Amino acid sequence: MALLTMAMFLGAALMQWLTGVFAAVAVRYGVDPFGAVMVGIAGMLCLGAAAFQTLPQSESLKQG
Repeated sequence: MALLTMAMFLGAALMQWLTGVFAAVAVRYGVDPFGAVMVGIAGMLCLGAAAFQTLPQSESLKQG
């Protein structure tokens, strides 16, 4: 249970840090930082969904 909690907090911290990087890079290039952050979050969510789809399924889920 502690490992799950730690993973969730680390994921949130990584997401916050990355959105800060996206905003800083957007400002440097003269792009709207809010749009860059939203596109970055959407991209990370798509990557997470794709990673979830590639997880191996257990045998009980394959048969049902």
